[in-house]
Amino acid sequence: MVADRLLRTLAKRHKIGLTEAVKLAVRHELAREDEAIPLDVRIKALRTEVLRRPSTGHAADKAL
Repeated sequence: MVADRLLRTLAKRHKIGLTEAVKLAVRHELAREDEAIPLDVRIKALRTEVLRRPSTGHAADKAL
């Protein structure tokens, strides 16, 4: 099983037991999710950046 192999690899690298490896992996994943910037916030920042740019004044060369 893939999960078993990954868990055993993590445990071996950190020289810890399987239970501790599970705790470590879950703790890290939860921390990663807590630190992630939500998609709507990222999109809003990108939209603001794009709208801040000046217009080129060129017309589109085809209908969209």
